[in-house]
Amino acid sequence: MLFNATNDVKKQKKLSKSSDKTLHLALKLHHKINNIIETLALFIEYSTKNKPLAQWLEIENNEISINASFINIGAKLKEIIFDKAHATILTSATLRSLGNFDRFLSQVGLTPYDTNLVCVNSPFSYKKALITINPQLPLPDHTNEKNHTSALCQQFLTDFEKHNAGIMLFTSRKQLELFISLLPESLLKIAKIQYTQSRLALISQHKKAIDNNQRSLLIGTQSLSEGLDLPKQYLTFVGIAKIPFSNFSSPLELAEANHYRHLNKHPFNEITLPDASNKLIQNTGRLMRTMDCYGQIAIYDPRLTSRQYGKTLLENLPQYQIQIQ
Repeated sequence: MLFNATNDVKKQKKLSKSSDKTLHLALKLHHKINNIIETLALFIEYSTKNKPLAQWLEIENNEISINASFINIGAKLKEIIFDKAHATILTSATLRSLGNFDRFLSQVGLTPYDTNLVCVNSPFSYKKALITINPQLPLPDHTNEKNHTSALCQQFLTDFEKHNAGIMLFTSRKQLELFISLLPESLLKIAKIQYTQSRLALISQHKKAIDNNQRSLLIGTQSLSEGLDLPKQYLTFVGIAKIPFSNFSSPLELAEANHYRHLNKHPFNEITLPDASNKLIQNTGRLMRTMDCYGQIAIYDPRLTSRQYGKTLLENLPQYQIQIQ
């Protein structure tokens, strides 16, 4: 009897484990089905209302996922915040691009007619910063990236020679790695390179080097520059490989571009150029963190002088000194 009772207990445990596993799989399947239903409902709703919605499929580990996302959250912000609040204040150093608020307003669901727009002059002394541009550099397009990076590196070696603290920013990891491969050993020894350590560790090591009267160079992509606060002696040189244009690589970016085409508007004028203006203001702004900041901003993109859109981007930067080399 004892033997039979023990066997029964073992069987019950096996059945319990099997039931738990079956329940877990059933709940997981139920969750997936609900997600599919909600996603397809969005597809139907937005296709009938002609509203912009990014839609795409992903295949990973032999599983197909159906995805949908709003191109921007303007309508939702308007619904849950702006329409309900008595007053809302939005403030930032980079709300404007190309000298106006149009791009930002479209992203947050507002218009110039229902919004009070104010631009307050900065107290920073932008004349303490010098932007340098070499119009003789090769064009930085994808077919000429090696030549551009090689020429950029040679110019950079001259530019950074008189600085102790700098950052070099790229729009792609591919060009970043090519640039690193061209650096001399003396600069590789002082370089703090994105993707090798955490952002926090890189910045900490950079500041420690400067505090010890040593040279230091941060190298990274756009994400390294965002929110970076290295005032005065901690950063006197900012190098920018090229105009930070978006490349429409994500489903969201592609869907937004298609949406503007359907409206008979050009994505370059409505999205690419305003966003590049905003990013360029942010990138150059890494140098000016306090009223006492100073230094050099080297932009290694000759299109700033050879293309009309480049001149427009320059005109809408803060009032830096500009030197065409």
